[in-house]
Amino acid sequence: MSSKTIYFLGDLFSFHHLAGVDFFGGDNHFIAASTFDDIISNTQSQAGNFAVVAVENSLAGDVPGNFQRISLSGLTIIGEITAPVELHLAAKSPIQIGDLKTVYSHQMAIKESKRFFEQYPDIEFVNTPSTASAVKLVATSVKQNIAAIGNKSAIAYYHLQVIAENIDNHAENFTRFLILSNNKAIDNTTFLDGKASFLLQPGKTGLPEGLNVHPNISLLRHLENGNVYIETVFLTSQQIINMLSNFEQNGLTVSVLGVYPVGTTMVI
Repeated sequence: MSSKTIYFLGDLFSFHHLAGVDFFGGDNHFIAASTFDDIISNTQSQAGNFAVVAVENSLAGDVPGNFQRISLSGLTIIGEITAPVELHLAAKSPIQIGDLKTVYSHQMAIKESKRFFEQYPDIEFVNTPSTASAVKLVATSVKQNIAAIGNKSAIAYYHLQVIAENIDNHAENFTRFLILSNNKAIDNTTFLDGKASFLLQPGKTGLPEGLNVHPNISLLRHLENGNVYIETVFLTSQQIINMLSNFEQNGLTVSVLGVYPVGTTMVI
C-alpha cells in the first residue's frame, strides 16, 4: 500500500499529528502546516492528499472558523477521531511558575488552561500554531523564564521538563478532529451506512422549523451567509437519502460533505 500524504497543524507530536497517526498509521507522509488555511490549501493542491483538522473541544468550544473552512473547501470528510487532551506546563529546567514571564501555546490550549493561570496574572501568553510548536519554541529558545503548554509526547520528544501536570484541571477534556480527503466527493445518489455531514443553504423560505431539535441531527452550526453545517447520527444509506430528499423538498440546497463511520476516541 502506498504512503499517504497527510497535512496536520503544528510540529511533530502536536495533537493533530497524534490524531493523524492514530487514524492513518505512522507509516505515512505527515507534513506540518502553520495554519488551518494552509492545511486546506495544501490538501486541495493534489488529488489523494488528506488533512487532519480540529473542529471542537469539550472545554473551549468550537475551533474558530473551522466548520466554515471545511464546508467551503470542496474536500470530502472521510472520518473523525476524538483525542483526550491532557495539558502540562513544561520548561527547559525546573522553575517556579510565579517566576515565569511568558507562556506559549496554541490559543485553544491557553483557553482550556485559563483557570489554572488565574493565580498568576503577570504571565504573558503568546499564541503558537500548535501545542507542539510551543514546546519546540521553548526547547530551542535562549530566553529565560518561559514555558510551554503541551502534551507529554511533545514534551518528551523536545526534552523539556514538566513543571505542572494536568493544568487544564478537568477530567473530561476532549478534542474532535475531522479527517478530510481530496478524493472525489459523494455524488448524492449512492451512500454507505454511516454518519453524514451536510452544508445547507436556505432558499427564500429560510430554514425549516425544528431543525435544531431534529432527532437525526447530532450537531448544527450556523455559518456565514445564512448557511448551516450539520452532522447526523448514524443512519442507514436509505435514511441518508430520505433526509437529503426532505431537505431539498423544503427548498434547501444541500451539499453532501461526507458520509463516514462514527469516530473512536484514541488513547494517548
